[in-house]
Amino acid sequence: MAIAALVLGVLAVIFVFIPGLNFIAPILAIVGIILAVMARKQEKSGAATAGLALSIVGLALGLLTWIVCVMCVAGVQKAINTPEFKKAFEQDEEQINEHEDDFVDPQRVIDEHKLNRENSTSTGGIL
Repeated sequence: MAIAALVLGVLAVIFVFIPGLNFIAPILAIVGIILAVMARKQEKSGAATAGLALSIVGLALGLLTWIVCVMCVAGVQKAINTPEFKKAFEQDEEQINEHEDDFVDPQRVIDEHKLNRENSTSTGGIL
């Protein structure tokens, strides 16, 4: 059990720093803490103590990651709902609509290129 706790503690700390998988760290850390406490009750070993310490660090960092993520999402949601953002978004939308004709349609360019190529071969290469 001590080795399992140590492995889970190490994995918890590693998973904290892997984007997209960092939400798994607290789960691994909690299981690691439970196993480390059970192992320490049976026999106090260095592996159980290290597993407990690493699991606690993994749990703390994992929970901190969750808290920061929630705060970022809340901040973005708050910023999006401000009148200034909505006004700026509408202005950008208006500018895009004003200049919509300035954008080149890639398919139209390809079709024109094919047409020019066909005309040059049908006229013997002379335009």
